[in-house]
Amino acid sequence: MLIVVYNNNTLMTPLKCGTRYIDKIWSDTRIQYTHNDFMKIPKVKYIVVRPPIEHLLTGLHTDILKYVNEINKNGNFEQQIRNYVSNNAVHWCSQLYEYLYYYRNIHNDENTQVVKLENLTELIKSLGYEVEYNPDEYRFTDYKKWWSKEELFELLKKMYPKEIEWLLNKVDEQNQYYFKLVNNEMDEKILDRFKVIKLI
Repeated sequence: MLIVVYNNNTLMTPLKCGTRYIDKIWSDTRIQYTHNDFMKIPKVKYIVVRPPIEHLLTGLHTDILKYVNEINKNGNFEQQIRNYVSNNAVHWCSQLYEYLYYYRNIHNDENTQVVKLENLTELIKSLGYEVEYNPDEYRFTDYKKWWSKEELFELLKKMYPKEIEWLLNKVDEQNQYYFKLVNNEMDEKILDRFKVIKLI
């Protein structure tokens, strides 16, 4: 999964979490990392996140619509689902929020704030930028094959029930880290576990 840092370490966000909107302001300062490099990401002032289930659904929606409209038009989603289960997808990592939680706490001070995606426009305004958010700009309305996020997810549950169940279990696991992130909570047991598995 790709994670993007903007404007000389002002803001960090994973793909599918406001990057196209932020590109309107800071595209020339964009630096990309993968989730495997999270320990190498420099300290930032803001981390933008969205609920794990939203991230999963919007990531699948983006990747599969692009796949069936631009790459493999026979409607076979198997490789895309495999990428999500194996953490090889551009827009998803099954441990993203766990990684972000640990990153947030090793850089813990008052200057690093976690911002919900729904509050991104407000944050950008507070930083002195007036950039209108128009949701129509971020829809794939020119694709011939089309499902809503909800329709596609229901289809995937029927086609790949075991894989989707596995992904939903991962969402449940990541929810605890998401809520700790947005509530600015620290759990020493979780942090100690990272140390034990030598992520530092």
